[in-house]
Amino acid sequence: MNIPRMKKVYSLLRLCLVISAFSSLSFSSVQAQIATEGQEFWFAFLPHTGATNLRIMVTSNDSTANVTISMPANGGFTDINQAVTTDKSAIIDVPTGNIASAGTGNFGFKLRSDKNVSVYLLNSKTGSLDGTVVYPHDSSQDWTRSITGNFSDYFVTTPEANSSFAVVATVDATDVILTPSGGAATTVTLNAGQTHVITGADLSGYRVQACKPVLTFAGGETLTQGCTATNHMMSQMYPFETWGTRFFTVPSGGAIINYGVKIVASTDGTTVTIDSLNNNPITLNKGQAVTIDTLTRPACFEASAPVTITQFMKGNNCNGTGGAATGDGNPAMVVLNHVQQSVDQVTFSVDTTGTSSVANRYLTIIIPDGNQNALQLNGQAIPAGSFTQYAVCTDYVHATVDISTIIPSGVFSKATLSGGNGLLAYIHGRSANDGLVYSAGYNVSKIPVSASGNPNPTCTNVTTTFNASGPNNIASYEWTFPDGSTATGTSASYTIRSTADTSFSVKATNDAGCDSTISFTITVDTIILALPEEAVVCDTLTLDAGAGFSSYTWSNGATTQTTQVTEAGTYSVIVTRNSCRATASVRVVSGTLPTSKIAISPPPATANVLGLERTAYLCVEDGETLSLTADSTNTAESVTWNTGLNTNQITVSAAGTYIATIRFSAGCVVVDSVVVQDVCEVKFLVPTAFSPNGDGTNDGLQIFGKGFFNLDFRVFNRWGELIYFSKSQENQWDGTAHGFDAPNGTYVWRAIYEDVKSPGTKIKKFGRVTLVR
Repeated sequence: MNIPRMKKVYSLLRLCLVISAFSSLSFSSVQAQIATEGQEFWFAFLPHTGATNLRIMVTSNDSTANVTISMPANGGFTDINQAVTTDKSAIIDVPTGNIASAGTGNFGFKLRSDKNVSVYLLNSKTGSLDGTVVYPHDSSQDWTRSITGNFSDYFVTTPEANSSFAVVATVDATDVILTPSGGAATTVTLNAGQTHVITGADLSGYRVQACKPVLTFAGGETLTQGCTATNHMMSQMYPFETWGTRFFTVPSGGAIINYGVKIVASTDGTTVTIDSLNNNPITLNKGQAVTIDTLTRPACFEASAPVTITQFMKGNNCNGTGGAATGDGNPAMVVLNHVQQSVDQVTFSVDTTGTSSVANRYLTIIIPDGNQNALQLNGQAIPAGSFTQYAVCTDYVHATVDISTIIPSGVFSKATLSGGNGLLAYIHGRSANDGLVYSAGYNVSKIPVSASGNPNPTCTNVTTTFNASGPNNIASYEWTFPDGSTATGTSASYTIRSTADTSFSVKATNDAGCDSTISFTITVDTIILALPEEAVVCDTLTLDAGAGFSSYTWSNGATTQTTQVTEAGTYSVIVTRNSCRATASVRVVSGTLPTSKIAISPPPATANVLGLERTAYLCVEDGETLSLTADSTNTAESVTWNTGLNTNQITVSAAGTYIATIRFSAGCVVVDSVVVQDVCEVKFLVPTAFSPNGDGTNDGLQIFGKGFFNLDFRVFNRWGELIYFSKSQENQWDGTAHGFDAPNGTYVWRAIYEDVKSPGTKIKKFGRVTLVR
C-alpha cells in the first residue's frame, strides 16, 4: 500500500478546563441548531450525461445575503454574485460545462456569503435529476475541523452501476488517500477547488481520507436495485465520525412504496436490526456495505455501533402501484439523518419555479410521537392526524405532506418547517420519468474524542487514570504528561505530584496517519506539609502542619494545627482537605541547649559585678552608643531582636531592654536580654522630709538617683543609734524603729555607694531628714 505518512498536528480545543467533578472531558464542539447553515460551502456536480441544468438553490433566514460563487481552480470561470432575499430562495444556474469529470479536474465550486445561508444542489436533464443539501465548510461549530475532522474520512455509498464520487479539496496541497473496498490505496494531491472523480460499477465502501478538510459527493447514473429505469443520483457523504445508530425511513411521496437502503458499518462486528428483528440481525465489519432492496413500508433501523444508511428510490416501472403514483418517479438517493441529527425547525429550498421536470413535490416529516402537534409549514398548521405511528418503533411518527397544497408552483421556492422538537425532514420530488430526494437540513452529532478520569478534585500523590475514546478511525492515542513522559493506548495513568501537574495532552492518530492534538488542564488540590524530616528538641518543640486543612490528626493525639513535644521520637500527622488527604512524619531527636549571652561592646565596668552583669550604661546626651552581639560564636541559624532587627549585631543609642531570640536549631532556642540605662554621671538624692502617716503620700523615705551600685544606706536617731539599714535603692524606710513608730523629729542618714562607671571607688554622703506624721 502506498500510503504516505501525513503527520500534521492541528491543536484545536484548549480547555483551561477547570473540570468540576473531573467526570468526563469531552472535546467535541458545541452544536449549532442547524448545521447546514453557514457562510462558506464547497461542492461539485457529479458526471451526468446530457445534463441541462446545474442548479444552486440558496436560502437566507436572517436578512438579505450577498452570495458569491466562484471556481478557485478554474481561471476561466466568471464569479457569480447574487443577492438572496428572505422572502424566497435564490435559484442560480451555472454552465453545464462545469460538471466534474473522471480523474483530477478543476470543477470545485466555492460559495461565500456575508450571512448564514443554506445551500442545495440540483443536477438535472429532462427525465433525469437528483438533488442534495450541502453542509458548510465553516459551520458555526466548525465540525469539519474538529478533533477527528482535522482530517477528513468518508465511506462512499453509491448505486450499483455507473457509479461515481467526487472529492473536493478546500486548501492547497491536500493529499487524498483513496482506498476501494478490499483494495489497495492510492494517493492524489489536490489544490483548493480541484476535484478528483472516481467512476465505475458499485463503489460502496470506497474510503476517502485526507489530513486536510475535503468534501465528498457520491451517486451516478444507474439502474437501481434491479430496476430497468435509469436516473441521475447524487448526495453529499457524511464524515465517518458523524454516523449514528438509529434511523427511520419512509417510502417516497405520492404512495410510491418500493425502495431500498445501503448500510455501511464503522466497526467490526456491527449488528443492524430492522424494526427490532433481533432474531435476524445483519452483521457487518468496518467499511462493509450491504444492500436491502425489498422494503415497502416505513421502518426503523437500529445499530450496535455507528453506521451510515443511504436510501434509494426505485424507477417508475418498479416503484409500486400506488394509485395516482403508478408508473411515476425515477431513481433517487439520499444519505439519511439519524435521530441525533434532528432539528426543531428548518428552512429549506424547493424548486417550485417550473424550470425542472419534477411536477409533484412532497415533504416527509419524522418526529417523536407527541411533538407533532404544533408543526407548521410556512405558517400553516400540519394536522396532527396526518401522522402515522411506526409499527414497531412506536416512539416515533411520520407524515408525508403534498407541498403544492401549501406552496403553489411557481410562487415560492422557500419553505419553513417550524414548531417541532427533534424532527427529521426530507424533500421528495417526482414526475412520470423523474425523481429526486434530499434532506431539508440537520444538526451534526459527532462522535468526539474524549477523556475521563478520577473525580475532582484530583489530589496530589494520587494516581489518576485517564481514558480516551473516539470514532473507530482512530488508530492510536498518545498521552503527554506534565513531566514530559508519554503513554499510549486508550487508557493511561499518571501520579499528580504538585499544582504544576495540571497540563495534559492527548494526540489522536487515525489509520491514514493523520493526527490531531488536544491540550487541556485539570484542577489539582495540592497538599504540601511543611514538616521537616528531622527536628531537635532541647526544651519544648512546636510542630506545625500548616494552615488551611479541614482536620488534623497527630500521632500524640492532638487534633490541632500545632502540637508541642518535649521528648525525642517520631511524630506523624494526617491532614485532610475536601476529598484529599496527606500524611507526613518528623523524627525528633534530643539536643543540647547552647549557652549564649549577649555580648556588650564596649563592655560595662560592672560586667563582673553580681546583679549588674546584664546591665549596660550609655550617656544619650553625649551621643554614646553600644554594640550588642547576640551570638558571639556566629553559629546561630537566626537571630531576632525585639526591635524587629534580624541581624546578629545591633547598635543601640537609647536606654531600654534589648531582647534577642537566638535559634541554633529547630527546638534549641536561647532568649537573652540586656538592660541599657542612660547614665551620664552619678546622681544620688534623699528627700529632706517624709510623712509616714498612711495617707499614700510620702509615706516612706525613698532614695532617688542613678549610676550607682553596692549601696550601704543607714539612718540614725539623735543619740546615734542605728534604726534603719538598706542595701537596695528599691527599699524605703517606713518611719519605724525597733518595731515601733519613730517619733517626729530630725534624723541623720549616711550613704556609701560605688559609681557604675568606676567600680571600686567608694562615695560617702551624709544628710538629715525630718519625720513628720
